[in-house]
Amino acid sequence: MNDNSTDIDPMIKLKQSRKARYVGRFAGQQLLNPPNIAEHEQAVASMFIWLARTWSVEITPQQIDFVLNHDILETETGDLLFHTKHDGNEARWDLIEATVAKKFPHMAFYTDAFNPLNDKTEWLFKYCDYLEGIITCLEEQKMGNGNKEPKDCIRQYQAAMEGLFSRQSCVPQALSFYDRVMEVF
Repeated sequence: MNDNSTDIDPMIKLKQSRKARYVGRFAGQQLLNPPNIAEHEQAVASMFIWLARTWSVEITPQQIDFVLNHDILETETGDLLFHTKHDGNEARWDLIEATVAKKFPHMAFYTDAFNPLNDKTEWLFKYCDYLEGIITCLEEQKMGNGNKEPKDCIRQYQAAMEGLFSRQSCVPQALSFYDRVMEVF
């Protein structure tokens, strides 16, 4: 199987991307304004491109495509809970991805097995992905959502962020940007 996403039939990719508009994020959570996968992917990719430019991190079109479609497999599985994907059991997540990619070969490029990111861009992608989740939950709280789910999500994402900040590939400006986001949102 070729790992080049440009080999995917454009109509299949277009249909899958449009389907992402109908798959909600934060499965099982009580949110006032639940986002969908397409909104999430777009927000993460926009932040990824902007911060890469701002922080002088080189990115390629294949990396942008990967980030822009990073949750596309969830158009078939539905959104998976944070702790399902981030509980330290990568073998389980790899099995889920492999099963979906076997049934939908055009999605194989968006699995961790074909991930085109290097250490620095992988770090930046995770940073943007987690930060977007935090922002979504902070916005929920500002809209008046007093349920425990947004608070729990923020704690989970913050714990994941702390792990990112300890990596060598961490961009020096990332911590101050994160602190600023927490102030603004």
